[in-house]
Amino acid sequence: TTMPSLKPPVEKMLRSGVVYKITCSRCNACYVGQTSRHLLTRIREHRTTTGPVKKHLTECSARLTDDDVEILKSTSRGEAHLLTLEALWINELKPGINTKEEYRSRTLTIKI
Repeated sequence: TTMPSLKPPVEKMLRSGVVYKITCSRCNACYVGQTSRHLLTRIREHRTTTGPVKKHLTECSARLTDDDVEILKSTSRGEAHLLTLEALWINELKPGINTKEEYRSRTLTIKI
């Protein structure tokens, strides 16, 4: 469309249905994840819940800020599509903080 949208853009941290990347501000290691909830909620969990992101940030003496979070892709097509997008991004970026190998079970099927 050539007409500009009259809707104000949704703030980054309030978006949902996204694949995101967290980059460590100290060593540039990254983590790729997905959430169907608000991104703010998921990032809050990374800051407080024991897991690979919190463990890395603690070892690196780094602090996770909103500037360290980047949205790679957004979709409203559902959980399966979101998981597939996450798997594709993990395969492409090969993030050092990700520890689970479950994304390898996702395959891309092209229907003609």
